[in-house]
Amino acid sequence: MRDHLGYWLRRLSDEFHGRFERELPEYGVTVSQWAVLITVHRGDATTTREVARYLDIDAGAVPVWSTVWPPRA
Repeated sequence: MRDHLGYWLRRLSDEFHGRFERELPEYGVTVSQWAVLITVHRGDATTTREVARYLDIDAGAVPVWSTVWPPRA
């Protein structure tokens, strides 16, 4: 099993995700909140409905502030 590339890629992914999840609280953000923020920041979605569709989550789970943060000039 350890000879397969897929095994090592999964281990790397799990390690990265775990480390990322442990470090986010320092910034007062959860992984779910970060996903919303990065989606809006990249411009992949701009409205609550678009964010929910893009992340495949319920629109009620998308914080209202996510579509107005960061403030645009």
